[in-house]
Amino acid sequence: MATKLHIKRILPYRVEDLYHVVANVQDYPNFLPGCQKAIIHSETPDELLAELVVGYKMFTERFLSQVLLTPHQKVEVIYKKGPFKHLQHYWTFTSISDQQTEVEFFIDFQFKSKMLQKMMEAVFANSADILVQAFEKRLRMVIGG
Repeated sequence: MATKLHIKRILPYRVEDLYHVVANVQDYPNFLPGCQKAIIHSETPDELLAELVVGYKMFTERFLSQVLLTPHQKVEVIYKKGPFKHLQHYWTFTSISDQQTEVEFFIDFQFKSKMLQKMMEAVFANSADILVQAFEKRLRMVIGG
């Protein structure tokens, strides 16, 4: 069974600032819980090929994704290789005003391993808000507020 999470929030930041923090995948290990390493294999202005190493307790997994970048609008992850049966993930950004942006976060994933899926469902249920809060905290560090 897949795990899905869909969050929409209005945040007191400019759309450009939010987009920059989410699109800057190479910085994820500096602030995202469980993200141990980010390796950028290739990069153009509208996409990158990124490998993330994530871990929890004794488990460490690597996965490769194509990240499609639509500046100031959307960051979409297309899963390529790793421990998932499937992974769909995106962020969208809609400017409400100069200092307010509606952010939408969506993730739907299923691991190939049933044991890993069960374990991660429990962890993810407790850490989904932590994930979004980590991005909010990074925003405050990068741009203040």
